[in-house]
Amino acid sequence: VSGPTPRMADGKPDFNGMWYVIPQDRGARPPIPMQKWAEDMNKELQRINQQGAHVYCLPQSATPITLPFPHKFVQTKDVLVHITEFTTPGYRQIFLDGRPHPPAEEWNPSWMGHSVGHWEGDTLVIDTVGFNEIATGYGVHSEKLHVVERYRRPNRGRIEVEITANDPDAWTGEHKFTVIAGLIPNEEILEFVCPE
Repeated sequence: VSGPTPRMADGKPDFNGMWYVIPQDRGARPPIPMQKWAEDMNKELQRINQQGAHVYCLPQSATPITLPFPHKFVQTKDVLVHITEFTTPGYRQIFLDGRPHPPAEEWNPSWMGHSVGHWEGDTLVIDTVGFNEIATGYGVHSEKLHVVERYRRPNRGRIEVEITANDPDAWTGEHKFTVIAGLIPNEEILEFVCPE
């Protein structure tokens, strides 16, 4: 774990490599502050034992770094590619080239949304919008779900990700929590096929 933070040629922290999310106590993540209609819908889904999209081989989280699986980052100056094992589709792209999100009326809402990133000092800030209303990992929400991830690499062996999510149509406030991942050198992503 110890050792200096590796850096890219431009001096920014280097997130390249294989990572594994360090499990946390389930109570560490606060409940999502849902509006009454969203809370009622969530209770009904639990009542009918709706177990989630993953049982149908659909994406398991709108923010894959929250999943306790192996992760691989491939970082360049213009894009960060995040590959996750045991998930469908198993990858996402974070554009670092300064492009904006596409206009909402031109974007087809999706499971992973559209992600762009920028640097605030040594922190990579990833802004994601454009989710469909059934994207998982954030309970009952609308297509206005907005997630901001703040990635830090304080040393060689750790990544800390502070996640803040908001949805003005379905929630009463923000949902904020932190994920920590550890470096797992000499590992690689394995092929995963989900048979429904």
